[in-house]
Amino acid sequence: MAKEILIYKVPKKFKVKRVNILPSSVMDHYKFVKHDYSERSKQNLLRIGTSGKELAGSNPFMQVCLQDNGLLPERARLATRDDLEEAILFNKDFLSENYTTFGLALVSIGDSFDNHLLSERLSEQLKERNINPRGKLIPLTALKLREDKNSFYGLVFDLNEQANKETIRDLAEFKWDYTKNQGLTCACLFRGKYWTSDDYKLGDFRSDGRVVVVNESEESFTKKALDSLLIS
Repeated sequence: MAKEILIYKVPKKFKVKRVNILPSSVMDHYKFVKHDYSERSKQNLLRIGTSGKELAGSNPFMQVCLQDNGLLPERARLATRDDLEEAILFNKDFLSENYTTFGLALVSIGDSFDNHLLSERLSEQLKERNINPRGKLIPLTALKLREDKNSFYGLVFDLNEQANKETIRDLAEFKWDYTKNQGLTCACLFRGKYWTSDDYKLGDFRSDGRVVVVNESEESFTKKALDSLLIS
């Protein structure tokens, strides 16, 4: 048998995804909420704090508000479930003491709790985009926020331009450790290992909550990186 020759080409650039917890310094720019929103809305948007150098709290209203107002780091976006799965695959200790909300779980149209208006609104908008609204995971990146005095929270979500059949996926595609059988709930990752879609209190606050953001870029191979790749 002839000797084998391995031929390969190393790309000049490769894709890098950086996953970070949002720093507490964001609070300095978030103060506008105190003046620009109604009292009821502020009760949910200001359920936020700091823990050392990290922003504390992780409800969907606060996260989408940060997104809508350009308060995420430059070229960064909120983390999706796929991002978080990759992050804990590379580092099992990521978020091992915290939780983060990464989306909304729309199990069914209507809700026996306080989310009826929100679930109906999102359901109608999904139908307008020819997406079956039942049993869907809606990432926070596909949402925008607005005030509505008829909402229990003073706030509702609308779909943004990122909402399509590729980004809004079936809940059944994923493994869940805790779920609800109706309505609209938060989709969260707890302590780096529990995937939950059972929290119907959308405006809740816990000090161990964190906002996770992702920055994707193309970077050039350095000699050090290339040597490391070849050795491995």
